[in-house]
Amino acid sequence: MKKKLLVVASVLATLAVAAGLALVFVDANTFRPQIERLLTSRLKRPVKLGEIRLKLFPLGLSVSDVSVGESAEFASERPFVAAKSLELRAELLPLLRGNLQADSFVLIEPAIELVKNKAGVWNYQSLTASGGGEAGSQTTVSLKRVEIEDGRIAMTDAAARTPRTVYEHIDLSLTGLAPGAAPQFTAKMRLPGSGRLEAEGGGAPLKGTLTLAELAVADLRKTFALKGLEDVEGVLAGKADWSVDGNAAALRGNLDVARARVGGIRFDETLTAVFDAAADTARKSVQVNSLTMKTSRGSLSAKATVKGYDSERPAIAGSGTLSNAVLPLTALKEPLDIRRANVSFENDAARLKGLELKLGKSTLTGRLGIRNFSAPSLDFAGAIDRLNLAEIQSLMNDSKGAPGGNPLAKITGQGSLTIGELDLGTLVLNKVQAECTLDRGIIRLSPVRSELFAGQLEGEITANTRGANPVITAKGALARVDTNRLLTSMSSVRDVIFGLLGGEFYTRFEVKPGQEMVRSLSGQVKLDLADGKLQGPNILNQLASIGRFTGAFNAPESFTNVTKMRAVLNFADGVATAQELALDLNGATLGGTGTLNLVDQSLGLRVLAVFSKEMSQRVGGKGIGGLLTTALANAQGELVIPAIVSGSLGKPKFTPDAERVAQMKVKSLLPSSGLLGILKGKTESQPAAPQGSLTPAPQQAAPENTTQKAVESLLDRLRRREKKD
Repeated sequence: MKKKLLVVASVLATLAVAAGLALVFVDANTFRPQIERLLTSRLKRPVKLGEIRLKLFPLGLSVSDVSVGESAEFASERPFVAAKSLELRAELLPLLRGNLQADSFVLIEPAIELVKNKAGVWNYQSLTASGGGEAGSQTTVSLKRVEIEDGRIAMTDAAARTPRTVYEHIDLSLTGLAPGAAPQFTAKMRLPGSGRLEAEGGGAPLKGTLTLAELAVADLRKTFALKGLEDVEGVLAGKADWSVDGNAAALRGNLDVARARVGGIRFDETLTAVFDAAADTARKSVQVNSLTMKTSRGSLSAKATVKGYDSERPAIAGSGTLSNAVLPLTALKEPLDIRRANVSFENDAARLKGLELKLGKSTLTGRLGIRNFSAPSLDFAGAIDRLNLAEIQSLMNDSKGAPGGNPLAKITGQGSLTIGELDLGTLVLNKVQAECTLDRGIIRLSPVRSELFAGQLEGEITANTRGANPVITAKGALARVDTNRLLTSMSSVRDVIFGLLGGEFYTRFEVKPGQEMVRSLSGQVKLDLADGKLQGPNILNQLASIGRFTGAFNAPESFTNVTKMRAVLNFADGVATAQELALDLNGATLGGTGTLNLVDQSLGLRVLAVFSKEMSQRVGGKGIGGLLTTALANAQGELVIPAIVSGSLGKPKFTPDAERVAQMKVKSLLPSSGLLGILKGKTESQPAAPQGSLTPAPQQAAPENTTQKAVESLLDRLRRREKKD
């Protein structure tokens, strides 16, 4: 650097000699050709001068349109130096004796081209650093200060094959140019807007200070062609100490970054950084020995290395720790709170261990790996205390509110999770253990095991977050689930059906804020209920009223005990069609088909009730009042009552099914209590895929369309099971 400064000073001093010679003559312009030849010979480059004028206040010379061409060794279309004007301020008494002594030497709007050829030689190296006059002349030059105002310096390195880089709006002041003195300089660069970059220093080796003010990262990146900062924004201000010794450079200081953004992370408050870094310009590498970044709420401490910083893809690696870091991601309405994490990173990948982060009301602990920040691929293992899907969805900016839309749409990955409480709308799972797959907005938990209302759930849950509301597809099995709590969580059905529920399910529903899950429920469930109870008017009493029993019937009025129940229900928008329905009422069995609407709780069923022989005899047997009109008796002496069930789940209403009685008498189809067999066995049907499901269901025959055929099919199965028994 010192050599470069001396060379530039030498060129400027030689130009000053020319200006001094012009002052000896009355009309300096008369001798312009001689002066140009003299300078061309001295500099070994073509020199062109414009008008030369004497200035009296302050005393000096002014030369316009100064041009110093390039050496023949460096083929270039641009001159080595081109300046709008040159201003020289001289001392009067030495000038009268023919000795030109200048206080200052100013180049106005110069353009300086620094070129290194393929052999590694700079174009300024052929210039002399001598400040003396022409041989045999009585004129000498002594410069105290050299200045450049609003200059432009361009650098081309053919040896490194780097493109030409131009630095504009440079103000430069050089002092200490006398032989044996240590040059000192002050340089200022004005960037677009109000940004300023200032450096001062000198000595051997060179050292000094660097000051930044209102400097936009985008302007800095563009001006110095910096790599690896394409997705970084902010406004910089700070001060640092620097030193340069050969190929070694060092920088340490502090920096404030306002309105910072790194990728999708945007900071509302100013970041404060303290750093210590070293660079090797020969190896194109940077070593960040320490970096501490702080906000009012958290901090990051890190170390890093950068290799090939001038390449398109510099190699970056490092490690550090995060503590109480609040990251306001552009994709989220609330900041991501990282309580602690140990971080390691390499190029476009990072790993976080000992991680604890909080989003909304959820806290996650564990580890996280990230590859490809622009379209992240994750691997993870962690534990979440609670996770509310609707809450997480509400925290995300929509496609209109966030660049890039739904952030999950770019993310893939897989890992394992344990979740203390998983809220899928109104359905809440506890102690969840799952293998999790992320596929651009689709979250799969498979397999998943959890507690569900004092029972167990096993299967697969898929959440599709690509739309306006999450869509959940779930399939699997239940065991010993509290039926009342399950129905209460899904619908408005409360305190109606009690018991322990098991079975299989293949369902789909949409999570909409403020809406019951059951309203969008579709798919199929195969249920088994044990030790149950139906709250409301007693079913046996209602059947007794239809059959006009004369015997004593000691059944409670406010509920019905259900020893066992089995049902195959096909759901569409919360309305269940009973493909198969059978209940053991402890003395009577009941089977049927029809609809159960879980949205408004309405019922539309056609059922057959078969009383056991013992129960039939106790209530009157063939002597009941409704025999042959509302009830029939089979060969085993069991009473059979067809009925239509309407009303609601809480208040079912049983009425005689006269049409069914007539059909059964004509066809002699009188089922027995063998109906209980269906409660003990397995149905032949397979779960049907819910509409809109992401996974195809097993193929099955289409169900019969009419209630008549459905009941006849049920009776056929019942008779076949009775024969087997």
